[in-house]
Amino acid sequence: MASSVEGHEGARAAGGPPQGQAQAGTAVMPCWTTGSRLYFHWSRTKSPQNIDMAGQPPRDQIIALPADPGSFGQAVAELRRSKGLTQKEVVARVSNYYSDESTYRRVEQGRRTPDRDAAIAILATGLMLRDVPAINCMIRLLGYNALTAEEIRRLGLNLPVEKSSTEVVTHQPTTDVWQRLTGPSQARITLGIVVLGSFVLTGWIASVAGDAAFLLAASSLYAGLYVVSLFLETAYARERARVTEPAAIVFCFMLLTSAGALALDAWLVRAGQAFALFLSLSIFVLAAILQWVAVRPVLPDSAIVMITRFQSHTAQAAHLKNSVYFLLIVFLFWVPPTHCIAILRQQVRLGHSDSVRELLGHSVLIAKGVVCLNTAWLWGILLAMIVAAIGMGAHLLENLKIHPRLNIYNTLLYFRALLYFCLAFLCLGWYTYSLGLLAD
Repeated sequence: MASSVEGHEGARAAGGPPQGQAQAGTAVMPCWTTGSRLYFHWSRTKSPQNIDMAGQPPRDQIIALPADPGSFGQAVAELRRSKGLTQKEVVARVSNYYSDESTYRRVEQGRRTPDRDAAIAILATGLMLRDVPAINCMIRLLGYNALTAEEIRRLGLNLPVEKSSTEVVTHQPTTDVWQRLTGPSQARITLGIVVLGSFVLTGWIASVAGDAAFLLAASSLYAGLYVVSLFLETAYARERARVTEPAAIVFCFMLLTSAGALALDAWLVRAGQAFALFLSLSIFVLAAILQWVAVRPVLPDSAIVMITRFQSHTAQAAHLKNSVYFLLIVFLFWVPPTHCIAILRQQVRLGHSDSVRELLGHSVLIAKGVVCLNTAWLWGILLAMIVAAIGMGAHLLENLKIHPRLNIYNTLLYFRALLYFCLAFLCLGWYTYSLGLLAD
């Protein structure tokens, strides 16, 4: 390992050729390109298929270098400074391994050799280094083996492919089975057909359940929230394109399950079943859990949003938190009010109009099969949620670091808030309107 200032002499000391040169019959894979560089060599006659899943040539073709904690620490320090991070910020991200700055500082000074897991955590989580070849080169400075395929998948890193015998580039993996089988164009067409089909099926379900326009609009906004959340929590990730196909599937799944749950609730109310509300809410919760389990493998398990004053969640945890927030709309403004309207309409059809009008004058609507807040309380809760969201959003935005993807992150953040409160206003507005019709 040598700094960029040392040039040829440093490269020779590391056992490699001068920068920009390679020995005959070898290819050069740089370890780091902005401050330090390490060279591994393998025969140019070997085919690209001989490169393993961790972006390394076969082990018998690697020139082994002795453990060098000093060079590792220097490289880590240069990488941290290039990303504009402090030692305290790195320690906060790898707190499972280092509890204070002084211990971590000894690593950068070359006076402490981290174990393999700690070294990987420093690079992939603390410094957000996503390139597998760079991580492998740096941990080999400590004499450790390259990342395994399972570690690469767990960390959500970029798998490399080799275009030629002298060039290694990163490859964006895909989780879409259709795309692997039929190609990108056919995969997009297939996904488009699936999304269109889910809209058609949801429209039919809504027409059967009643209040078709409201149910279709609310279900679409609700499903869209999960899609925006996926893109928001991967906005900083280099492999963010991986979530495109899963996001489309999640949209269709949440669209159909939400419409189906409400249609089932309406049918059970007409059938006089007392467990209708519980069952419909359970479907919403189960669907939210299933979608998180399904998309978890494509979300990074490390914190990727760059924040200055507090520790951000991992992408997986952040999407789970968002899913809980989305269910808050379901439990407060959507399913109980919809169920309440269905019950009250059923009572009117049975000739109990006077008792329904009397019930509407209460702050909390409590009757057989009905427990729901009146509109005044719900509008007050929504206003409090808006005020809280403004404060939380401002706190987050003022602590975000300058980053090339900051603009897309901010845009998605605002768009998620717009969808969220549009859904709340739509549900509460429909509830207020429907209660007004029952009162007349």
